[in-house]
Amino acid sequence: MDILLFVVLFVGVATAGVTQVVAGTGVRLILPPLAVLVVGHEEGLRIALTLGLVMSLVMFLAERKDVLFRPFVTLGLPIAVTAPLWVFLVDFIPQPIAARLAGVVAILAVVVSARQLRTGRLVGLRPAILTGAGASALFALGGAGGPELGAYARDNRWPEREARATVNACIALAQVMVLGFMGFPTAIEPGFPVALGGLAVGLLLGAVAVRQLPKLTSVKIGRGVALALAGLAAMVLLFAGTLATT
Repeated sequence: MDILLFVVLFVGVATAGVTQVVAGTGVRLILPPLAVLVVGHEEGLRIALTLGLVMSLVMFLAERKDVLFRPFVTLGLPIAVTAPLWVFLVDFIPQPIAARLAGVVAILAVVVSARQLRTGRLVGLRPAILTGAGASALFALGGAGGPELGAYARDNRWPEREARATVNACIALAQVMVLGFMGFPTAIEPGFPVALGGLAVGLLLGAVAVRQLPKLTSVKIGRGVALALAGLAAMVLLFAGTLATT
């Protein structure tokens, strides 16, 4: 992989780490389109899902007592059952096409996140099954199905704290299931250590910034940066395809 692409990946992931600390979002939104754009669909998706899973597990440990058990099971079952099917089907899609479709998934995630969409129709058992299965497909194709799960939580008017914890638990489940059938990245894939290093640096810089520059690290600014960077990576990915060369 070209050195310039290494730099783009490192800086992008570091920025995602900063916004994650500042605004509570960024890693799972920015990494999927960015990693796929830089290193290709299969490897990029594995990197994004693995680092996203790390964040999901950290958040789960902190919020596990707030998870709503019945809604988690209702959404989680279709996620777990359909994930192997989606991974199997995505494997038949040519990599260049899959990469552009991942861009579409990322754009959808950005729009849903930015507008905090509430449809009023995702209420009841059938919508839960469809939402879980759909989110599973989005994770298998583009690594970003969390915002759609968030829309389901908003439609069902879950309390904010419980909604965040339950949606995060569902995201973690989807990431585990997809990675379990797709495979985890390895150290011999150069993109993974670069992204991991970028994430570590970004989280550290974010923690320092929040402590030392509180007036310049508002949630609104951090969220705006995360949405803008994710949207930019997704648009480039959609129209230009992956930058990786083999």
